[in-house]
Amino acid sequence: PTANIQQSYQIESLKLMVEQAMNDFKTAAQNLLETIGLDPDLHLAVPSDVTLNQIVIPNLEEAIQQGLTHNQQYLALKMLLRADERAYDVAKNQQLWQLDAKANIQAGMATGVDSNIKGFQGIYNGRNLTEGAGVTLTIPLRDIGRRNQLIAAKVRLEKDRLNIIAAKRALITIIKNTIITIQSQAKRYELAQRQVELATKSYELEKKKQQAGISSALDVSNTQNQLIQSQMGLISAKIAYLNQLSA
Repeated sequence: PTANIQQSYQIESLKLMVEQAMNDFKTAAQNLLETIGLDPDLHLAVPSDVTLNQIVIPNLEEAIQQGLTHNQQYLALKMLLRADERAYDVAKNQQLWQLDAKANIQAGMATGVDSNIKGFQGIYNGRNLTEGAGVTLTIPLRDIGRRNQLIAAKVRLEKDRLNIIAAKRALITIIKNTIITIQSQAKRYELAQRQVELATKSYELEKKKQQAGISSALDVSNTQNQLIQSQMGLISAKIAYLNQLSA
């Protein structure tokens, strides 16, 4: 009877864990469907296990290069820097002397209301021809407005350069920390695999000891719990490793 009570407790505990896991799965499935814009009533088929054929540790230099090439925030800062560089060049150009040359020519003729000669014909016979040309030189002397624009553009450009340096350092730091975490998660996964192997052997040994009468059902149940916990730890380690690798 004592063994039955213990096993019944174990069954109910496992039922609770299964129910919680099913609830978590349904919630995650709904969140995924919402994220990718699919029907919330769509059924998702999920594999019961994800096999890891080998542990992969990304190359640090390749990861940094990939991050600097594709990170959206860093690319946005680079685009902002290029835009402010152009604005600064324009502001410097506004400080220069400006020489404008223009020329115009007008041709035509005015006719009276009672005249038989069409005004349009006057363009071809050379009458009423007006020509003009002009040159304008603009010299910005003590133009405070233009000077302020140049200073403001230079300040923005310097800020952009500092921001992009800081963003590059922060991005590289994040990538390095991520790879360090991947290495740690890989070691944890290998240790979790070893724990499952040892817990399985311990459970099989405890069952043989019970058959020989030198171990109780409670001892078997405890080793079974250890095996279940180690299996859950292995799954958690695998998920953590894959999540960090995708990051």
